[in-house]
Amino acid sequence: MTIIVWINNCVGQLNTRHFLAFLAATNILLSYGLYLSFSIIQSFIVRALIPSQIAIETLSWSVYLHLFGVAIVEEIYIGAVFLLCMLTGVLSFAFTIYHLYLIWAGTTTNETIKWSDWRDDIKNGDILLADPEEDDDITELDADEMCRDWPRVTTQLFYRIDPTNRGDIPRGIIWRRVQGLREIDNIYDLGWSSNFRDAIWPRAL
Repeated sequence: MTIIVWINNCVGQLNTRHFLAFLAATNILLSYGLYLSFSIIQSFIVRALIPSQIAIETLSWSVYLHLFGVAIVEEIYIGAVFLLCMLTGVLSFAFTIYHLYLIWAGTTTNETIKWSDWRDDIKNGDILLADPEEDDDITELDADEMCRDWPRVTTQLFYRIDPTNRGDIPRGIIWRRVQGLREIDNIYDLGWSSNFRDAIWPRAL
């Protein structure tokens, strides 16, 4: 789940497709506004060059950028729209690409932050991993610690060592220290195609 302050709502499993549609519509609107404002500024430069009979294609980049800046100042409203669409467009497209990456990776911004916390704990040697067999004694583990009804099924069990009580480790299971995040199953990652399909047509909860 991701909290987005710009839409005053949380983005989760059931509304990710609406958020992606919002981003797509924003990108289209900003791109169209950038195209229209650029065309108007371009026509302003062409009109300014008519008395001198100089083609805009023959201008050097320095002269062209100078005239472009003059056009933005002269056509202040159009220039403001151009700058607004250009600057916010970069953020909007970058935000879209980032969220597409999160879907591809099978995670969210919230979980990405948690992964960074896990990385620090793994570096400190505080995370233990076990792959319990059917005959292992797991009665000490709370039921909520077992993975139930997740997108993927995993048998992995994890235990974070309490720095104040390192001897309090559940018995009856063979534990080993986790060396890196690659050893951990991401139970939300179904593969990139299934991730995108699940984002567009989410499963019923």
